[in-house]
Amino acid sequence: MSTLLPTTPAFAFHLFNVMQAHNVLCSLELKGGQADPLMGISYQPVKVDRILDCAPEDQSLIVNLGEAEFAFELKRHRFDYVISDHQVDICISSETHAAWFSTAAMTKEALDSAQQFDSESDDKIIHMEVTSDDFEDAFQFLTNLIREGRVIKSVKVLGDGNQVLMVGYVGKVCS
Repeated sequence: MSTLLPTTPAFAFHLFNVMQAHNVLCSLELKGGQADPLMGISYQPVKVDRILDCAPEDQSLIVNLGEAEFAFELKRHRFDYVISDHQVDICISSETHAAWFSTAAMTKEALDSAQQFDSESDDKIIHMEVTSDDFEDAFQFLTNLIREGRVIKSVKVLGDGNQVLMVGYVGKVCS
């Protein structure tokens, strides 16, 4: 097996999105402090999401394998990966546990998509508070992204004028 490479949560999200878009099955081994797995899940379809209706430091990556759902807080987990000639492996770990995701054999098209990550085309998350001193800067940033051809993909209204927007390109698997 190749050496795992450290990565960002955005790239891990991209890899899970590729699995989801290409209907790639994935397995999981969840390990605690000991060497033996605490739990294993055989190959299942993948669905991925990111919690947006909270402060940036509390955001999580949500991975569904079949009927099982796992939440990984972005600030409390480390993300590593390897892309081989046939599959993708992702390790999401903390001080107490590690979740090892391994795909079934992937097509060349899916593997090529996995390698094509452009952080500049990544979905952007914008926190806007109308009473904040930073509102005008956030609004200008949003305007610039829309001028680039991006669209508002989702909006969460948190109350008191607080909003969380996800802005990205339509029709592209983005992180």
